[in-house]
Amino acid sequence: WPTDSWNAYRPAGKMLFDHPFVSQVHDEVGFKLIMRGKETLILAIALMQRFLGDFESEYPAVLVLIAAMNICFVLVFQISKRLFNETTAFIVFLFFATTCWPYMYVLQAAHPPMVLLMFLAAVYFLQRAEGRKLLIFLSGISLGLMLFSSPTSPIYLPYYVGFWFFLHRDRKFIEISKNILIQGMMILAGILIPLLYFTLPDPIAYLHKFQDFLNFSRRGNDFIIWRHLLEQYFSFPESFRGGGIIWVLKYMFLILPILFPLYIASLIYLMVRAFTKKAYIWIILISLSTLILVEVSQVAQFGRNYFSWFIGIIFLIGMAGYDFFYIFKDIGLGIADIDAIIITHAPDDHPDSLEALVAHSHRRALGLAL
Repeated sequence: WPTDSWNAYRPAGKMLFDHPFVSQVHDEVGFKLIMRGKETLILAIALMQRFLGDFESEYPAVLVLIAAMNICFVLVFQISKRLFNETTAFIVFLFFATTCWPYMYVLQAAHPPMVLLMFLAAVYFLQRAEGRKLLIFLSGISLGLMLFSSPTSPIYLPYYVGFWFFLHRDRKFIEISKNILIQGMMILAGILIPLLYFTLPDPIAYLHKFQDFLNFSRRGNDFIIWRHLLEQYFSFPESFRGGGIIWVLKYMFLILPILFPLYIASLIYLMVRAFTKKAYIWIILISLSTLILVEVSQVAQFGRNYFSWFIGIIFLIGMAGYDFFYIFKDIGLGIADIDAIIITHAPDDHPDSLEALVAHSHRRALGLAL
């Protein structure tokens, strides 16, 4: 089917190893700008094409992204387990795995799942480093691969920085400053490997071309490129980048009909909790960083540019849920009390469900059921 991959990723992967350096694939006709910053996905597709012996269909690209999403499932659970607890991690995993948004990009064979994978890998290694330089270095390599997975990848950086500070939240200022210096050098060393691999033989020329691509994306987004077709349905100015913040909110409610309202509720809950726990203010701001950065940079308002918000959404919901149940448990309440709340609010037209719930609650109380 016609996708970005069919027009660019598939042929770029096919020709990738015809050149001594990865960056030289951009010299091919049609690739001079649009494939900049997507080399990690091109490399993965190229390897899968050769493994399958398939250079013409979309199957290698789609299979790469299916594999990426499956690894993401594991990483989301493992990261959440360390951040919260196993129960909250499982709930976060369910939210992540049952949301349609990433699967849309898998079917399009587009780059968002790959940048998500590399971000999660970077956080996973960082979270488990505990001073081990090798894992910090691997986190830096993952971060470097992330930066070459999508032109939108820099929007993930506030989340990475936020995770770093969250992991060091109980350290003293002097210790944090020392860790920033040492770990920062290890992370930068890791980033340098993908940077050189993807930009040699002339990294400076590559970065200039990438900046040209970013400038093009601001003034030549899809609204402008396809203006002659879109104006059949509505008119818009030459500097048009989208429908404004109202459109963004509508889009989020449509793409995440359950998760986004829950996110709004979690934001409100943590805002209230921030009166007694000031750190939640920073967590809220970081979770909103995608929305803020897209507006500050003035890039086009379309789905892919907001995909990194998915990270801020699911982990903030996890944080709010973990905090709520921690308080719930701290005041001496438990699962049986949640049962009681559900039972007392059971709808009149579901007496069978009510009876089954009472029976299950009784068995749990006796230790006969989990």
